[in-house]
Amino acid sequence: MSRVITRTLEFNAEIERVWKALTDPNELAKWFPDRADFDPRPGSLGWVEWEQHGRYPLRVETVEPPHHLAWSWSHGPGLPFDPEQSTLVEWTLTEREEGGTRLELRESGFDSEKSYRENQGGWTSELGELADLLEGPRAVFSSNSEVALHVADLDRAEAFYVGVLGGRLVNKTESSLEIDSGALTLYVNRDEDTQRSFIPSFDVPDGARAALQLQVAGCEVEQCASGGRYFRDPFGLVFDIVERAAQTADIA
Repeated sequence: MSRVITRTLEFNAEIERVWKALTDPNELAKWFPDRADFDPRPGSLGWVEWEQHGRYPLRVETVEPPHHLAWSWSHGPGLPFDPEQSTLVEWTLTEREEGGTRLELRESGFDSEKSYRENQGGWTSELGELADLLEGPRAVFSSNSEVALHVADLDRAEAFYVGVLGGRLVNKTESSLEIDSGALTLYVNRDEDTQRSFIPSFDVPDGARAALQLQVAGCEVEQCASGGRYFRDPFGLVFDIVERAAQTADIA
């Protein structure tokens, strides 16, 4: 069984800022360990330490500023570095065309399912703190009453959801229908390649920050033929996020 942890995150922060958060021990200690000591050059030995877990020795393997960093670190705390009892952590940074940075994390070399599972959960927590450091407060998700569907034939969809189920057609274009069904608003999209049914959505004040938060948690991004994207959670469910300002109650 292959035990490899991978994560891909999209930051608004510039690549130099992300690189510093990975390679400066003082910056690393703001989001990853409580303390760190290492020299970012190949072959150097160092450590990262947590109050609750102890000190883990590491060896820097690769440093290619500002794009590639790798270190090996031991499975257990309090022991000298042993390459035979370590995993390899690789970081790859690339600049995005639209600005910001794509970060790819890969950890390999696990010798047990237990350590693999522990580090999976650990990276979710630690990468969340990296996102907090680089991008600010986390997004708040609010459920709404909007549901998306993807069908090959819009005419048949209109005949069913309006003609049979009695929904009210609010808007119609060549590629989509908006239907008020009472409790739900249905957004029916023409899609000859992928048929999807009843995709719920959540309102968020900042779409980019929410997307990063979902990526940290292990959600996969699924691109749509229309150019949009959905998210698949760790349990296989697909949903959407809608950037929308929070509603404020009127004060009499």
